[in-house]
Amino acid sequence: YRIAANLVINAAGLLAHLVARSLAGGHGGKIPDVTYVKGNYFALGRRPSFNHLVYPVPEPGGLGVHLTLDMAGSVRFGPDVEPVDEVGYAVDATRPDKCARPVG
Repeated sequence: YRIAANLVINAAGLLAHLVARSLAGGHGGKIPDVTYVKGNYFALGRRPSFNHLVYPVPEPGGLGVHLTLDMAGSVRFGPDVEPVDEVGYAVDATRPDKCARPVG
C-alpha cells in the first residue's frame, strides 16, 4: 500500500518505534532509539497519619516518588524509575527499599 498524508498520528504504544520505522521508508534513521523505563508502586505496611496525597517537587526526568491513597485508604508509594532492556511486568523484590528512600 502507498498512503500520502501531511500528518500521521502513531498510537502504537510500546511498539510505536517499529511502526514509525516501517512508515519512514529510507528515513528510519531519524526515528530515535527506544529506552524502556518502568515505574513500580509499593504498598506501605501501615495506616497513614494523613488523609491526602503527597507529591514531591518534580525531579529531572520524572515527577519523583509520591504517596497516593488507594480506594481502601492504604498508602502506595511510587513510581520509581527502573530502566529495563525489554517490556516486562514482574517487580524486582529489592525495589521497595530503593523506592522508599526518597519517601523516608
